Amino acid sequence: MHVYGKPITGFQYLNRHAYEDAAPTLRYGKMWGSFRVIGCKSTQTGLTCKNRRGHGWTIGKVSYKVF
Repeated sequence: MHVYGKPITGFQYLNRHAYEDAAPTLRYGKMWGSFRVIGCKSTQTGLTCKNRRGHGWTIGKVSYKVF
């Protein structure tokens, strides 16, 4: 997901292993990032991340939504 625009959906092969092993787990009720750029918030219903234009995604235990 970029700072502007909607996130790309679907599997992106080039993004395989594009994560940080040392990153801490985002516990319920906590936020990460900067909502001036990209920010995420964890709740019991799921993880929501948004960029500065309000586009983003929510991942829950049984579903997801891109907006």
